[in-house]
Amino acid sequence: METDDKPIITNPQVHDLKCSTLYFWMVEAGLKPFELRLNDRDYRGGDYLLLREYDDETERYTGKTTMVRVLCIVGGGPWLQDNYVAMGIQVLV
Repeated sequence: METDDKPIITNPQVHDLKCSTLYFWMVEAGLKPFELRLNDRDYRGGDYLLLREYDDETERYTGKTTMVRVLCIVGGGPWLQDNYVAMGIQVLV
């Protein structure tokens, strides 16, 4: 199992991401304190995710957004495909 061994970065990035309605409300309510993503953006602890609610049925953004902070990142292990990460997140108020 790999973990993010890099310290919290001093110049965090903001990643603008699509988030399905099914998961968006869970993140916003604090019921889903993690994100599983392809690590195609070099996510790091201390980064921010701007999650934009996306309705899969209408194939449109709803206009709702929420900002979360990446607390930690875990990759590898038998439960994650190559180049995927699990990010522990905290909703910002």
